[in-house]
Amino acid sequence: MEKKGSMLQIPKLEEAIILRERGRQDQAAKLFEEILSGNVEDTRALHAISLLAIEQRRYKAATKWLTKLVKLEPTNSAAFIDLATALHHQGHIKQAVLSLKCALKQDPKSTAALNNLGIIYQEQGFYDQALEIFNNAIEIEDGIAEIHNNLGNTYKELEDYSLALVSYQKALALNPSYITPKVNIGVIFHREGKLEQAKLLFEKVLATDPNHAECLDNLGAIYRDLGEVEKSIELRNRSIKLNPHYAESHKNLASALLSIGEYKQGWSEYEWRLRCKQFRFNRTKYPFPYYNGQNLSDKHVLIRAEQGIGDEIMFASMLSDFAQGALSVTVECDARLIPLFERSFPFIEFYEKRPEANSEILAKSIDLQIMLGSLGQYTRNSVQSFDGATPFLITDTNKTDLLRQRYSKLANGKKIIGVSWKSGNKEKGAERSISLQKLNSLLSHKDCFFVSLQYGDIEEEAALYKDSLHLDSSVNPLEDLDNFASQVEAMDLVISIDNSTVHFAGAIGKSCWTLLPFSADWRWEIASKTSVWYPQMKLFWQVERNDWTIPLNKVQESLESIISA
Repeated sequence: MEKKGSMLQIPKLEEAIILRERGRQDQAAKLFEEILSGNVEDTRALHAISLLAIEQRRYKAATKWLTKLVKLEPTNSAAFIDLATALHHQGHIKQAVLSLKCALKQDPKSTAALNNLGIIYQEQGFYDQALEIFNNAIEIEDGIAEIHNNLGNTYKELEDYSLALVSYQKALALNPSYITPKVNIGVIFHREGKLEQAKLLFEKVLATDPNHAECLDNLGAIYRDLGEVEKSIELRNRSIKLNPHYAESHKNLASALLSIGEYKQGWSEYEWRLRCKQFRFNRTKYPFPYYNGQNLSDKHVLIRAEQGIGDEIMFASMLSDFAQGALSVTVECDARLIPLFERSFPFIEFYEKRPEANSEILAKSIDLQIMLGSLGQYTRNSVQSFDGATPFLITDTNKTDLLRQRYSKLANGKKIIGVSWKSGNKEKGAERSISLQKLNSLLSHKDCFFVSLQYGDIEEEAALYKDSLHLDSSVNPLEDLDNFASQVEAMDLVISIDNSTVHFAGAIGKSCWTLLPFSADWRWEIASKTSVWYPQMKLFWQVERNDWTIPLNKVQESLESIISA
């Protein structure tokens, strides 16, 4: 009786393994498949073809082979780890975690399984669990540079940069030629606003390894923030040429292109955001096929909201243009926006966006799905395509009138101006925000009545300016967005930094002045004084990084102008 992987097959198997090691992947795959066609239970061939499929990014095929393998060898810890890798790349997070736990059941001291499990928890935002797992792995074996680097990544996401740097330095001490922690240190310098230090570090890495795609992309980010967009685009293109599957670099290239009005290519590159780790692993799965440009006249389409509240509002400006070609449209969005959206788009059905697929949506006859941010490539390929798109949100008239009456009484004939000064954006919030102290001169204007439109816990901060800034406790900008939209509508003018407030104002058609940092988000086209998304909006840019003096002075001059008029 022959054993699995008989002697007759071993030469062919060894040949296939050698072909794979030499990079001749297609030939290796053909040989593996020949072996398995004769003996589907050849465990060495199953594992080898699975690893090859992972290298080729054929994760579904790898999952099929590895699932077979772990059934044949349920104590094979390495096979469970590789199965988790294939599942992870497909966004099957729960199954990947289960597979890694099976690996750890067979080998509780597997640092590879612990490391991969920690990476998943970190990507999912479960930072405490990730820290515990990485530290457990380090207790088992302290000398693995990759685990220290991943521990540093977790601290970086927690914005504990000092501990992140300690972990990266430990990784480098263990492996001085390990480039990844050097790049991560540069990322921390970038986040801390130390652009020149980050730039020098990235350039030093590239002097050693000029083909490091991630470093090229990060250097592109530095040049983008320094205002050198063309150089940023050049570096991102080099990064993509080296690694055509590098989703983050494609997404970053999209941001640069869109920021200079290169819409057609920009939207095409923007689709890569769907493959970025953070986006892919946090996206609810629906079984409907994706829209790719086909005729919609007989189709029921699901449009799925994404990213933050400001993004949902801005992208909603494209709903009417896209929906008019479909038989019916269903939109999944933040539940807090549903009352406002239902009033504004009565021909569309809206449902709550949930962590898991919404059962009400699953019960509908949906033909196709598309992400809300993907509408741009079909509706906004030129400046002219933005014409007539705003205003597109309709507030509750009764709520707006009541708020307007209340503020008018308090204002006693003064201009009613809403202000917002902070951003909650994790990476760019500090750069976009302004302290109330810097707004003191503006808030002191005797002919204006200022109302806070700022979300979050601001009571203590705003209390210092209670004589010049009205805080309306009846409006909660985080919980009741419909009421908040009415509050924005009740203003004569909105003055705000780049946060969701300006999107409400722009979508309603309210006069809005937006204060922008030197290197603003892609949606505010570089150096533009107005917005293609919200034509009635005026943009006031920093001239020097982190210096609000000039834009604030221009805002005050403009305010004096409209009051004197």
